[in-house]
Parts: sequence; structure tokens; C-alpha cells
Amino acid sequence: MPPIVSLRTAAGLLCLLPLVVTGCGSSASSGGDDNDSPDAAGADSAGEEIDGATSPDAGSPPSFVSNVPGATVVSVGNPPMPDLVLLSLNFLQTPSGSQYFQEWFGELENVGSSAICFPQIAVAYEGPSGATLLTMNNSYADAASYTSTGATLPVPCIPPGEIGSFYQNNIADAAGSTSGVTTLAVTFASLTDADDVPDPNAPILTSTVESTSLGYEVSGTIAESTGTISNIGYRAYPRDATGLVMGHLQATDLGVITPSTPFSFTSEGLDTPFTQYREYTDYIEGAGTGTSVAMPTNPHLAAAAADRRGTRAATEARRRSAEGRR
Repeated sequence: MPPIVSLRTAAGLLCLLPLVVTGCGSSASSGGDDNDSPDAAGADSAGEEIDGATSPDAGSPPSFVSNVPGATVVSVGNPPMPDLVLLSLNFLQTPSGSQYFQEWFGELENVGSSAICFPQIAVAYEGPSGATLLTMNNSYADAASYTSTGATLPVPCIPPGEIGSFYQNNIADAAGSTSGVTTLAVTFASLTDADDVPDPNAPILTSTVESTSLGYEVSGTIAESTGTISNIGYRAYPRDATGLVMGHLQATDLGVITPSTPFSFTSEGLDTPFTQYREYTDYIEGAGTGTSVAMPTNPHLAAAAADRRGTRAATEARRRSAEGRR
């Protein structure tokens, strides 16, 4: 498990409940900056790929990697979502006082022809009889930044052929086990609106991996070319050589970023060396504060954005609680 460092809460960090699945007519170039450090070039956080491990070919079945050898992935959602594919899933846990802190990391690919917004995933680890042995509750993938009518918060969307990354955690009374798991029963969900389009104010990221006394960290700059954003939350998902996601590293800035005032950041550290990672940002459009957030005009999107925000806060609270008990 990566070290958990106390950070200021970003008012721009978001999460939501499963909602209806609809089509989306807009697309962008990528679902998250994909870095192959140490000399990654800058890219627009709406998702241009950077220097490195490219996305699997959307025209062929993506391969799957996990730390549950031999388990078969089965999509069980209703309605089904054949355009979302699970690329990787990593389950880790550590003692936390008298309990256990459990974490899940993974990636999703959009193999369809339209952007998928507010992408969500839940996983049941099942044995041969179909009994559930372990559960990853609903998680919401980080993805490219889109904008929705009336909103000052970006909408996460995975463009066609691109990838989103997700993180979930839990504090359990007993240790979870993947022994005997034969099936990973996956439920996908999403919520899209025809008005969702790539955000022209999505920040530009320039980053690299650095080795420090705290481990391997991502350091870089978040900049704006024309717009103004504030309350920035940065997240990186390091991957090993097989594509397995190893961690969820964060950095936060509650200030304002303009073309003349970029933000230099250093993320949390990971003990294990890595060179490949995907990175994402959440933020508020304009120079506002956490209390000046405007939700989308669409009431379903507004409810989704508010719930996503609250769920992310709960996920971060569990991380802090687990760190305090180590």
C-alpha cells in the first residue's frame, strides 16, 4: 500500500450513485494523460497521450491483468455496457488497528464509438458456486475532463478508444481473501448528456517521476493556456510492467491557476519504483471557492456530481483514518 500523506481537501474532488446509461455524442482525444517517465512531455489534461505506453487497440479485445490468477471477468450489469471493458484490477490490504484497510486500483477502456461519462464499476469476487467472497463497492473512474451546461465542475468522460483509472477502498473487520475466486462479476454504469463536450479550459500537465526519501513521487506543473481554474486535485495511477495499477497518488492546490500563475506539485510517494502512470485533474472553473460550485443544469447530472463529490470525500476519510492507525 502506498504511504498516505495528509493533504488539504480539494473542493474539486468528486463521486456518484449508479444512474441510467445513455449515449454521448461528443468525444475527445484521450481518457487521461499516459506518461512513460522520466522525461514525459506536457499534455492537455483533456487527455492527449504522452510519450509512452499507448492504449490497447480499441479494435481488438483488450488483455486483462489482475492479482487473482485464473479468474474470469464477467459483465453482469443491467442494462449491459459492452463498450466498457475492465483492463486491470489490483486488490491490496493491510492491518489497520484491529481491522483491515482494503484498496482496489484498476483501469477501464472505452471500446465503443461515443464518449462514456461518469464511468462506474463495482466488482464481486465469486467462488465456483457463485457465492460472493469479496466485494469492491461502486467506484467512479477518473477520466478526461468534459464540461456540461451550467457547471463549474468538470465531468469525467472516457473518449472512444481511451482509458480511465479508478480507486476504491474499504475498512473491514476481517481480512478479505481472493483464495478460491474463479469469477470477477463486474457491474458497469454511466451517465452521459449530449451537451457534454471536452473542456477547453482543461489544464496542461507536465510531470516526471522522482526518487526521494519518501519513495517514488510524481512532480510537475499544472498550467492554463487561456482560462482560469481553482481548487485543483491531481491524481496519478502508477503501473508496473504488466499494466497492473500499483497505487493512487495525490496532490492538492486550493489556489487559482491562470496562464501567468501555474501550480508546481509533488504527489504522495510509492515505495515501489515505476515509470508508467496515468494522471488526471479535478478543479473548479473560474477563481471561485469550494462553496461557489455550480452544478450542471441537467438535474440528473447535478445529482450525480454532488453524490460523486461526497463519495470521494468518504473515500479520502477512510484513507486518512487508516493512516492514523498504522
